[in-house]
Amino acid sequence: MSKRTRTMAPRHVQHSLGSFLLTFTTFVIVLLIFFPVLWISINAFKTEADAYASPPLFIFKPILLNIEHAFGGGEYLHYLFNSISASVGSVLLANVFALPIAFYMAELKWKRGTDGLFTWVLSTRFMPVVGIILPLYVIFNTLHLLDTKIGLLLIYTSVSLPLIVVIMRSFFLELPYSIIEAAVIEGGGFLTVFTRIVMPLSVAGISTSSILAIIFNWNEYFLAVSLNGRNAGTLPIYLASFITSEGLYWANVSGIALLAILPILIMGWLAQRNIVQGLTLGAVKG
Repeated sequence: MSKRTRTMAPRHVQHSLGSFLLTFTTFVIVLLIFFPVLWISINAFKTEADAYASPPLFIFKPILLNIEHAFGGGEYLHYLFNSISASVGSVLLANVFALPIAFYMAELKWKRGTDGLFTWVLSTRFMPVVGIILPLYVIFNTLHLLDTKIGLLLIYTSVSLPLIVVIMRSFFLELPYSIIEAAVIEGGGFLTVFTRIVMPLSVAGISTSSILAIIFNWNEYFLAVSLNGRNAGTLPIYLASFITSEGLYWANVSGIALLAILPILIMGWLAQRNIVQGLTLGAVKG
């Protein structure tokens, strides 16, 4: 009995040490990821002199001038509305097309094992944006869609569609096909089965893919700045406008940046349970 205790003790110590190192490494990684957001939040309530102080000031008198400046001229609200309408509207429109396509491709997989269509949709995510920006600019210019909210909505819809298709196809494949097959035997058509059976079972997946697509659209800069100006510009364009020949006003930019990332942070925090559930569902088959 004593020999067994002596042999088991090192394993227990190794397990505890491994857990401690894993936990410590996780905290360090989270801190490194979160630190820029924390630093922006601190600088947002500083004066310009305090923001440029060296070494950095962690004890200071907070002010709301930078936040008030964002709402004062109405510029922030203009770009905020553009970001919301483009990001959320494009995802809603993309879901109208992406969900039936994803379910149809899952149905092909069940019946025939056909992956060609899925591979083609997935390949569109590998295309570098810089390689297609010139043709896009010519098309938008010809159709008079440059710097228009409709043009921004269309381009973000095309970007969101393959992402939602890829995520939802994998999600639909994990649904119990016996239920769908029974509904088809009972005489249900594609639309009936999709709206009354598939959609209610896929709320977690739909919310996950939609939230991820909204985040990508919200943070997207290259397409927005290449195809839009002030009229349809988004918050990333507004932030970039503070970089001038005179320099960068860190406190002012930090206040605008905090307001720009706050909606996404709140949405991600509120929907984190659905995101984790949607990403992990089907990862381990029972």
